Amino acid sequence: MPEGDSLHTMAASIGPHLVGEPIERLRLRDRGEVGVVRGHAIDRVEVVGKHLLVLIARRWTLHVHLGLRGRWRLHESERPSEAAVVASTATLVVPRAALTIARSARHELRPYRDMRLEQELRRLGPDLLAPVFDVAEAVARARAPGHRELAVTDLLLDQTVVAGIGNVYRSEVLFLVGTYPWTPVGALEDATLGTLFECARTLMQSNVGAGSRATVGSLRGERRQPGRPRLWVYRREGLPCLRCGTLVRRSIEGRRARSTYWCPRCQPDPRIP
Repeated sequence: MPEGDSLHTMAASIGPHLVGEPIERLRLRDRGEVGVVRGHAIDRVEVVGKHLLVLIARRWTLHVHLGLRGRWRLHESERPSEAAVVASTATLVVPRAALTIARSARHELRPYRDMRLEQELRRLGPDLLAPVFDVAEAVARARAPGHRELAVTDLLLDQTVVAGIGNVYRSEVLFLVGTYPWTPVGALEDATLGTLFECARTLMQSNVGAGSRATVGSLRGERRQPGRPRLWVYRREGLPCLRCGTLVRRSIEGRRARSTYWCPRCQPDPRIP
């Protein structure tokens, strides 16, 4: 499941192969061949939250959001087959490499500094993987009107509060901080909210460019060990908690109706004595 770390890994992988190179081909599933960009050089590759931006000749921006199921592949030694191109939602070809993206939620070519796109990105909360993360602003956004009764598990997926967290990290962060997922935001101290955001940032930083995502040992900077579980609770429903042995539970609740995994002992409901 692509989250902020996935996009930063993608940008770090494709950037050296694309930046400065002239475009030979751009094909978008919704538009077909986009000839207007042919021959123009790629300026840079950026990430904001879960949004990938490929800036072209200070005239266009290729905007990609992978959504829940999007995948990408960098072709270095050979061009993608035409069948692969047709199956992709976006294909970008330069002289020495090609990028194919499949099942992306969004893939569009917008004018450079497009007002609608810039407004959309400005609505996002602080990017957890930006060089500087403003935790005070994130906490202030969490305190916005309408969030007081919101379950913290839903808050963490709200990209206008902080940008980059997805379903995996919200379960892992809540477990590591020991927070019951359905605690109302209004019942949490600012310090707890800040700790949740800082924990998410640390976990995501440790996974940029690291291959398969892992959270076990990430806060202590431990090396990954073969055979050891990679995640604390995500997709471990019915298995013993790695800390206390209690069976991990899963629930689909909240306004987004996505799975949350948690340990009833490590993350007790504060309403139950």
